[in-house]
Amino acid sequence: YGGYGGYGGYGGYDGGYGGGCMGCGDYGGPPNFATAWTPDSPEKEAAKQVGLAQRKAALRDKTAISQAQRNAQMRFEKDMYDKVQGTWIDEEDPTTCYTVEGSLCTVSGGENARVFRNRISMYNGELVWDARRFWHSLNLKDLPANKEDIKRLEWVLGQGSPQTRDIVWLRGSPPAAPSGEGVVKLIDFSADKDAAGDAAKKEESAGDAEAAKA
Repeated sequence: YGGYGGYGGYGGYDGGYGGGCMGCGDYGGPPNFATAWTPDSPEKEAAKQVGLAQRKAALRDKTAISQAQRNAQMRFEKDMYDKVQGTWIDEEDPTTCYTVEGSLCTVSGGENARVFRNRISMYNGELVWDARRFWHSLNLKDLPANKEDIKRLEWVLGQGSPQTRDIVWLRGSPPAAPSGEGVVKLIDFSADKDAAGDAAKKEESAGDAEAAKA
């Protein structure tokens, strides 16, 4: 055979496998955790804390302002309700009575024998009297500051309400009914009973006298 002549050498990894890992690249070594995060400088940390404190203070101020606005709105609404409490009469028809208790208005008297219950409420900063068929808003321009001095309330026709007259309330109670009107008269029949008894006794005595004569 003349011999194999030797293998000629392996050629090494680079020669035999064509230059290494076929594009895997070099291994960069272990990660450097020391450069992953560095703390802020004292100046930056101080500025961050100041900004955080300012945001918290602004939030507290906003909450306090909102609460103050709600409290003011509640005081305003209570003051409006207090102004209309009590008993009132209609300026044009003194026999019509309006009695306000809380947010309920009871309407009685006048031409109607029925009693109506209406609602009084706040809407868009106005005190509204809702009678279902129509609604009025309280005229606030002429109201005195002290509710004790309020003797007159003017209700103007509300926006979008069916047409009707403006209504004025006057502080007071409706006039008393005329004497005897609405009073049930009790009739005493005792005198008639006594008279009937006396007549019966007289008839009985006369009968006894006639029998004696016979």
